[in-house]
Amino acid sequence: MATSTDIATIRVQRYLNMPLVQRCSELAVLIDESSTTELQHVFPIIIDSLFGITDNIGWGLHNITYKKNPQEYEMLYNFLSPHGPIFSLCYKLLPDCYLKYNFPISYLPSKIRSMLEEGVIPPFYLDKIREDQGTRVPSALFMSILQNSQDN
Repeated sequence: MATSTDIATIRVQRYLNMPLVQRCSELAVLIDESSTTELQHVFPIIIDSLFGITDNIGWGLHNITYKKNPQEYEMLYNFLSPHGPIFSLCYKLLPDCYLKYNFPISYLPSKIRSMLEEGVIPPFYLDKIREDQGTRVPSALFMSILQNSQDN
């Protein structure tokens, strides 16, 4: 029997294949209705899809303008706004101080990435570095939901 987190994950994956307006609408409902445990599992899937972390495709945010796509633009604006579903999702997960996600080193600014690769680790990163087990090279930061790599 499928768990509630499995069902939430299946729903998210189905919604991510929908047209943009419907996708945002369905994800907003899911975020509103889901438990914190379910949201913990779907957060990385949504963020990965939104920004194209794995497939380099994402939702095409840089191509959507108010002039060319007013309906999509308005939906995305509301979906990504500080009072919208994505931030609502973050705010629901934020109170759990033990909830952390891997943030690949490759997505950091080049200066910080170079420092970490050379073994120069600023104090902010000391307890957040995750190394590749085989090479012992830093591969990711283990960070909370809204923690900024620039916070110092």
